[in-house]
Amino acid sequence: DGRILGPYFFDVNLTGASYLDFLRDGLIPDLITLYPDIEERDRPRNDIFFQQDGASPDYAAPVRAYLDEVFPNRWIGRRGPIEWPLPFKEIVDDVISRTTMTSHIWVK
Repeated sequence: DGRILGPYFFDVNLTGASYLDFLRDGLIPDLITLYPDIEERDRPRNDIFFQQDGASPDYAAPVRAYLDEVFPNRWIGRRGPIEWPLPFKEIVDDVISRTTMTSHIWVK
């Protein structure tokens, strides 16, 4: 729908604690403002998924617990409900599948 969230800049290296503070005090409140859940006003809409890249601050136990609370079964990251990165076999299977589909799509 064309809405943009961020960018966010940090003057220090992120730790698990500072990343959690950023999520609680910055990103999630901004996300709730743009996409509030109609039933639970302190949560983002329940069709929003949150993805992390697996950096050390993302993996901190308090961060994962907070994401479990805010995005139950809807966040992607190490030891999250949706694991990231995907196991190597799934990545290979996906590449093979996409290559096969592309071959079939473009064959005349």
